[in-house]
Amino acid sequence: MVYSISGGDVIQQECSAHVSRNGTITEGEIFVGTPGSLRCKYIFHTVGPRWNGGHSNEENILYDAIISCMDEMKARNLKSIALPAISCGIFGFPIDKGIDIILSAIRDHLKEPSSVDKVVLIDTNPMTVSKFLKVTDRILGVQLASPPPRSSGQLNSTILDQILEIN
Repeated sequence: MVYSISGGDVIQQECSAHVSRNGTITEGEIFVGTPGSLRCKYIFHTVGPRWNGGHSNEENILYDAIISCMDEMKARNLKSIALPAISCGIFGFPIDKGIDIILSAIRDHLKEPSSVDKVVLIDTNPMTVSKFLKVTDRILGVQLASPPPRSSGQLNSTILDQILEIN
């Protein structure tokens, strides 16, 4: 939804057309779309799990969704990727647990040779960005500087309104 706001109606139209032709994508599956007016080459649409108290394999599904995005990036020989806190918003995944899983998947994927130069962690929620900052040192061994503060949900002309970069 946020990407459609920042990238234009073409993103939502493309997603709707994909769903009409192929049905909805399932948890962990990827649909690669165009970026609309966003400054990137592609948008990887993925569905993370809805939190069900940890009783429905949600942790593994989230991990696999991140790995699928990283694998697709590698297959396309891309150098960077931006990842939000998948499932940690309206899907109710506990933010602390979700961020641990997301960063662990990134760490595990980066152990293998690839074209990756940069992973950008994004979110419109300042609390989530703050948690990304706290956990990256513990899981990735990288200390990041705080981005400028923004209001919750605030969007600029691009979705990358709050970023953390892992080089």
